Amino acid sequence: MGVKAVTEGYRTYFTQALSLIANLTRAYAENRIEERLKFYYKPKFLIIDGIGYIPIDRHDVHLFFLLVSRRYEKGAMIFTSNRSLSQ
Repeated sequence: MGVKAVTEGYRTYFTQALSLIANLTRAYAENRIEERLKFYYKPKFLIIDGIGYIPIDRHDVHLFFLLVSRRYEKGAMIFTSNRSLSQ
C-alpha cells in the first residue's frame, strides 16, 4: 500500500516501531517532542512496522498516543506485525 501511495503522489513515510519509539523518547528528553511529532505528522501515510515486538513502558505508550492522536483524521496510519492478535 505504501508503494502505491508513493506512485500516486502521496507523501509516505515508513519506519520501524523500535526506531519510532526511540526517536520520540530522545526528542522528549531533548525537549524537542513537538518538532518530532510534526515530522511524523506531515506524511499522508505513516507506516509503522514491527508493532508488538518490543516491550514499551508507560511513558513510551504516552508518546505513541500523542502521535496517534495528532494524526487522527489528518492522515492514515498503517501498522504491520507478524504476530497474531492474541499475542
